[in-house]
Amino acid sequence: PPGADRAYQSCVAHELPGHAKEVAVTLHMPCASCSVDGGMDVAGTLWIAVVHMLHVPLQETGAGILLVDPHLRERHPLEHFTLIKGSEAPLVSHSVDPGRSVDGILDLFVAIRIHTARIADSSTALEMLRKHNAGPLQYVPGAAGAVSVFEFREQSRPWVRSLVDVHAAYKVRGHDWNERPSGSTSGRAPTPAPAPVCPCASVFVGNGRCESPCNVEACSFDGGDCSLRAPSPTPVQSPHPTPWPTPRATPAPVPGTTTTALPLLS
Repeated sequence: PPGADRAYQSCVAHELPGHAKEVAVTLHMPCASCSVDGGMDVAGTLWIAVVHMLHVPLQETGAGILLVDPHLRERHPLEHFTLIKGSEAPLVSHSVDPGRSVDGILDLFVAIRIHTARIADSSTALEMLRKHNAGPLQYVPGAAGAVSVFEFREQSRPWVRSLVDVHAAYKVRGHDWNERPSGSTSGRAPTPAPAPVCPCASVFVGNGRCESPCNVEACSFDGGDCSLRAPSPTPVQSPHPTPWPTPRATPAPVPGTTTTALPLLS
């Protein structure tokens, strides 16, 4: 629609050649509403806030959430919660103790991974996260206390890689990755199914032209350049044809993202 490009450019930074990087940041907060909706609402709000803070499109990010019973966290401290790329070593750093749990309120950890070439090394927002400063993220609706940066790690890459095989994983002190401590539900957290991959480079998605290869659900139907519906089959002629109904736009899932809700550790 008119003005869409201008609106997009006002909230998403331009790509910077030679600045591809992968950022893994995990945030923590006591969550008063998480016992009702599993933390999905406040985690989604926080995810969007991080994307807005760093001026990257949602398509270049993935997120996972982990809910921990406060009494369990005190007995078995959480060392890491992050999104891992395929079978690679976890992109983690020394985590920061989030402090005492709020009695009766669940601990929510939100792991966000960003693969982009839009963040300059001198970015003020990125520097805040490097210093474990949540800045404008400190308070969001539904939090029972200030949001804190639990861990942060970044690495440079020669190009921007896909997020298709990124999955969430946690590590409790004294245990292996995704191994639950004794006294909690046994077993390992399931590995989520990979998200569909958009076959088109990001420059072709949402560029104002409809490219047929990009007109698939994984590309949000070319970022809205094509119909939001998949191509309709050719209608069979009948002796008394009836008019086709007017298509109605239906929201498509964000391509390239991975949203994982791991089971409650209790």
